Amino acid sequence: VGTNNGNGLILFNGTGTFSGNTITANTGFGIFIDSSAANQINNNIVGTNALGGISISNSTGSLIENTVTQNQGVGIFLNSASGNTLSGNTVSENSGQGISDSAGTGNQISNNTIGANTLGGISVSTGSATIDGNIVSGNLSFGISLVSSNSNIISENEISENTSEGIIINGNSNNVSNNSIFNNGAPGVFIASGNNNSILSNSIYNNTSLGIELAAGVNDSQVYPPI
Repeated sequence: VGTNNGNGLILFNGTGTFSGNTITANTGFGIFIDSSAANQINNNIVGTNALGGISISNSTGSLIENTVTQNQGVGIFLNSASGNTLSGNTVSENSGQGISDSAGTGNQISNNTIGANTLGGISVSTGSATIDGNIVSGNLSFGISLVSSNSNIISENEISENTSEGIIINGNSNNVSNNSIFNNGAPGVFIASGNNNSILSNSIYNNTSLGIELAAGVNDSQVYPPI
């Protein structure tokens, strides 16, 4: 599915299964889904599309074992989409973020490989998600970023070799536990704003600057732990 003037595959107000397709070189997104439920997007190759790889708006479903690479823009965009499962995907070399989750709740981002994306690995903005078991490595900005986002769970990820922070937190009551965070080009974990964020049982080493850095006044002015 390629070289279309617009999106490659489109679903609006329905239920769909997209499996085993190669979707490239469209002027919009490779896959665009809006106002649909119980969708299955599995084992597709989505690359070199002009607006991004896969866009999911106001919809639910699963994205399993897709390769989303070299798109202009975000690799996978969840826009006001809740209750989705992203697992086993390879999301790499996109010119935006690898995965962007905006204004959604209850999304599960698990066991994906996210690397070499220009604007960062995984971003959650004004929502909450569970991010676990991913390899987030070699992105040309942050590994994982929370923007005005509360009650996220970030656990058991490998977050390494990103050019800036491993994890950036702007929000409250987020839990970061049991991750390996190393060789990033800025602090391993940077809490820029918010309170009641938990950083527990992580392996954080060999990052540029501090392993854990807190901006002034955040986390109820608790100091970072001594080593």
